[in-house]
Amino acid sequence: MSRVDLHSTALLATAYQDHRALLELEFSSRAVYHYFDVPPQIYQALLRVKSKGEYFNHHIRNRFAYTRSTLRRQLHFTMTESQPLS
Repeated sequence: MSRVDLHSTALLATAYQDHRALLELEFSSRAVYHYFDVPPQIYQALLRVKSKGEYFNHHIRNRFAYTRSTLRRQLHFTMTESQPLS
């Protein structure tokens, strides 16, 4: 799935993979994080809400396992199934 710009002061962009329930977020600091087992409804709501940062703090932060990516601006999911997440 491709990158979606979020036009937010807290979050720059996101991408989501349905088959993996993987949410990828790029923050205004340019740090990229992967969040695991995120239901599609959470991703869809993030796209709809006015305050992306507030939604993140209340519905995503500290609720899903995550890892910080060592690659910047990766938000296009070019990985294959056999590649580990960074």
